[in-house]
Amino acid sequence: MFRMVAAAKATLLLSTVLTVGLTNISPVAAVSVSSTQLQLFAGKSEAFMNTQRVTLDEPPAMINGQFYLPIKWVADALRMQLIWDEHTQTAQMLTSKAFIQFNPSLNQIQVNGKPIPFNSVAEIRNGRMLVNLTWLATYTNMTYRFDFASQSAELADYGEPASAYKESTLRKDDTQQNSRPIAKFAFGKATYRLGEPITYTDLSYDPDSEGLPGYDWKGKQDVFFKPGTYTVTLTVKDGKGNESEPFSQSIQILDIPYISEQAYPFYFKPLGSLLSKEAVASITKQSLVDPTLSVSIAQPENRRLLLGSSKKPIMEKGFLFQEKINGQARLYTQYINGMNSNAQLAVMIRNQSDTRPVLVSTTTAAESQASVYTSILGSKTVENFLANQLDSDSLTINPGAAVFYKVSPELGLGQGFQGIYDIKSDGAVDVSYVMVAPGEQPYQLGDYRNLQSKELRRSVFPVSDVSWQVDARSLKAPISLGIGDGSVEPTLKEVIRDMGVEPVQPVSSVSNAGARYRINLELNGKMAVALYPRGGFFEGAIRVNGNVISMPGAGLTSNEAILLHRTSGSEKKIEIELMTAESNQLPLDLILYPLPDKQ
Repeated sequence: MFRMVAAAKATLLLSTVLTVGLTNISPVAAVSVSSTQLQLFAGKSEAFMNTQRVTLDEPPAMINGQFYLPIKWVADALRMQLIWDEHTQTAQMLTSKAFIQFNPSLNQIQVNGKPIPFNSVAEIRNGRMLVNLTWLATYTNMTYRFDFASQSAELADYGEPASAYKESTLRKDDTQQNSRPIAKFAFGKATYRLGEPITYTDLSYDPDSEGLPGYDWKGKQDVFFKPGTYTVTLTVKDGKGNESEPFSQSIQILDIPYISEQAYPFYFKPLGSLLSKEAVASITKQSLVDPTLSVSIAQPENRRLLLGSSKKPIMEKGFLFQEKINGQARLYTQYINGMNSNAQLAVMIRNQSDTRPVLVSTTTAAESQASVYTSILGSKTVENFLANQLDSDSLTINPGAAVFYKVSPELGLGQGFQGIYDIKSDGAVDVSYVMVAPGEQPYQLGDYRNLQSKELRRSVFPVSDVSWQVDARSLKAPISLGIGDGSVEPTLKEVIRDMGVEPVQPVSSVSNAGARYRINLELNGKMAVALYPRGGFFEGAIRVNGNVISMPGAGLTSNEAILLHRTSGSEKKIEIELMTAESNQLPLDLILYPLPDKQ
């Protein structure tokens, strides 16, 4: 029922967007090249078309760091064909390079028959459809320039060059041969400096207006770091496989520095891009000796972290972890069933008092599904934990009683489960992680023994939340802040528990798994922020100003860094949340890279 209602709602919204003012596609005669200039501002209904002020019914928006524009208005302004198909309940756009169908009710967009998720490049707001500018530009003759400082985009469309005929004007029995497409492009200017981004204006077209699904570039680069003359060649294909003649142009790169090869990705690469190890190598070797940077650290010990996991599957039922708490704690569990029969992972809490009940409250929680991929999907559970914030969920435990606080779904052979919970008790309780048979209750566990194995990890951290206050307002040069190496903060300690044995001396953590970092940066001017897993591997989740940063599915290795954020110059603060999973390897480097303006 929910899926049907959601689909109907999305279809109704899109219908509202597109039925007004849209008509069926009709033959259009070839026209000479003309230029249309647009300027739009994120969050503002005022725009400019060929220097004329206009008002939009829905303003552009910044979504996940990307510029989104109202597709209906832009399509009208740039004379792109956009219609609403009542039969298929889709919006259909025909550009010089693609046939695009928008179907939000199925969360799908088809580009020349190939599907992509609707919500990856489009969004419905106030009954209007917004699409990602960068994505749309690849399927049109449109060029654009985005300005971070003003949060504005300037669009230019050079129209369709005149052609001998359009096949859509021929009679059905006409036997005239399908024409070949024309490849053509222009550089933004004749010469560029070392490290200066190259602007390409695509002027290719198909005389038959069938779109150009195939582009083959040779020699094309976004930037050049060596002087000389370079030749770039383009060949295009139309929807019927006809190939154009190659079109080539040469560009001259002057021996004048603009931006270094190391600095270039910090200035121009899209957020979420992976940077080479070489791009950060010299930065990560720096120590925190810059007097222009101030860092204050807080590691409160008011919430302990109880981390229980195993390197190998659990081969029998029994107790895996036990610890006493009184107050706040973070519970972190990750185990795999290695038995031939189904089992469940339970978190059991027992009230130590025989005279008074205990109230246990949950403030934040995240759980995985039963899966054979639990060991490699820990980052997803951590990501959900950072995003979740419960009002409060409470459980009352009677005097001397034991209850199952959480029970996983049934786990088959090889399936695992991960759970992370922030709890608070108003009295002393025993917390146990235990593998049980499906349906068993706490009173049936009397014969269960404490399992002993070198593969079991039973760690207790006095600290589960860490905060950094970084004053980088006077920072002038790139610098790296180490997490987990003791250069900036005291390393987090963990006590290895062996049930029934006194705890050993605390040792430095090798992963910081389950510890939540809140890093607040104060800054002036533009800055890029990146993360580099110097210790070998990062598994976990990161949010910047509340937005989740998409990580590689297999984690991040020490061969690459990831670009987390780039400020526009108007931001004065950045808030970074970071939490690592069980497989993480310390240390990590948080890289701060000032971006002075280039002329």
